[in-house]
Amino acid sequence: MKNPTLTILLCATCSTIAKAQNLVPNPSFEEYNECVYWLPDPGGGGYPTQIAYSPNYDIFPTATYWVAPLYFAHPGYYNKCDTTPYGHGVPKNTFGYQDAHKGGAYASIYLFSRVFNIWDDLRQYLEAKLTHPLTGGHNYYISFYVSLAVGSNSVGYGTFVTTDNVGAYISDTMVSDSMAFGTAFLTKPVTVRNPPGKYITDTAGWTKISGTYTAHGGEQWITIGRFNDGLPANDSFMFSIRDSTVNNDSFVYCHVYVDDVCVMDITDSTGHAADSSFCVASFPAIITGSVEGTEYKWNTGATTASITVNKPGKYWRTTTSDCYYFTDTLRVQARPHFNLGNDTTTCNEIPIRLGVSQYDTRYLWSTGDTTCCIATTTQGTYAVTLTNSCGTASDAIQIAIKRPCHDCLLLSNAFTPNADGINDVWLPQTKCALRFYRLRIYNRYGQQVFETTNTTSGWDGTFKGTPQGIGVFCYYIEYSTDLQTDGKRELLKGNVTIIR
Repeated sequence: MKNPTLTILLCATCSTIAKAQNLVPNPSFEEYNECVYWLPDPGGGGYPTQIAYSPNYDIFPTATYWVAPLYFAHPGYYNKCDTTPYGHGVPKNTFGYQDAHKGGAYASIYLFSRVFNIWDDLRQYLEAKLTHPLTGGHNYYISFYVSLAVGSNSVGYGTFVTTDNVGAYISDTMVSDSMAFGTAFLTKPVTVRNPPGKYITDTAGWTKISGTYTAHGGEQWITIGRFNDGLPANDSFMFSIRDSTVNNDSFVYCHVYVDDVCVMDITDSTGHAADSSFCVASFPAIITGSVEGTEYKWNTGATTASITVNKPGKYWRTTTSDCYYFTDTLRVQARPHFNLGNDTTTCNEIPIRLGVSQYDTRYLWSTGDTTCCIATTTQGTYAVTLTNSCGTASDAIQIAIKRPCHDCLLLSNAFTPNADGINDVWLPQTKCALRFYRLRIYNRYGQQVFETTNTTSGWDGTFKGTPQGIGVFCYYIEYSTDLQTDGKRELLKGNVTIIR
């Protein structure tokens, strides 16, 4: 075997990241017309600091661009500008103590409320008109944050419960229902919702609700709340988090704060990082994406910022953070490690297979072949050059023919026991009936790592269950054929290389 030559190419990681536009106006509820506003009650009195019902989308007493789609169910508005004790301030307010997810404001909605016999499942919803219609066939990332509010000293009555059902509905037209007492909730086909069984229980932090949506084109409204997907009102189980009298209490609430609403086109190329190439010395190797975020999802199923990979290939990672959504494609390649093994003597007309397939690699043999592997029965010198994105490696081997011999065994000089289902076992192929057969394999220290007398049993590259490393191993094969009646046995010896 000649010493292989190695040339390393530096692979630059180049990514151009741009922030795609959030189509939700006033997504964090920071913009407002009045900090404290008493919304008139048609029956008399009023409601403090609420978001109004506005069928013409032109009344925004508090947070701009946000309205209530139901006439008698007005979402709450909270802003740090309100310093009234137990009022509608941030972080301290009527329903608890909660910092904004970002900035100094947020909204709130009831996902469930029971008030005597007036309503048994009254809900509130938030609605806004997107800055421009969605484009048909485009994929959109939709997200918002909720935090469970369980009341403060000023709201000490009733039972506070929670639910797993909260989501967003994307529609072509505005959702608006002016029925005073006839409509307590909306039955709409929810577009993105919190996973079933994952109950909203965090009262100190924020829970992110997110998903993707493929637009049919023309959608321009987003509505947030607890939807029924067209099912009856009791579509999701609720459980108490403060009392145990849910079935008997006349006052039962599930109330959440809402902040940082996002609708972003992720079909646009600005939502993707340019493909990155990584050259590694060997596997396993650790790879990571080009941008930082708060949530990650790899095509392998991993949810960490970095992952360990055991073989070359194409990997991609989705990164999200607030109203950010990026996809990195990472092409991982190893620097070429390759040799053809030791010079080999074989029997006449028993083909020797040279080479091994490697990921995304080009080959050039001294014979002119450009495939990964060749088989030869002719003696001579065979050389090959491998080239991939990380470098070039070359090697050569001398093949000698021994005469006479029995044309019974077909041998390869390398295999790749990496559990990919291809060339994982080194197994001499028999071409004639054998009277006797014994295969032994030794490592470079002279230690026997494998033995068999079964022509259908090959070596999987392990010794006592432990995978052996990259390297050259010696084989000895003793055999005799049914045609040999003199009791003599043929002996073949040579080398086989493990490549990973």
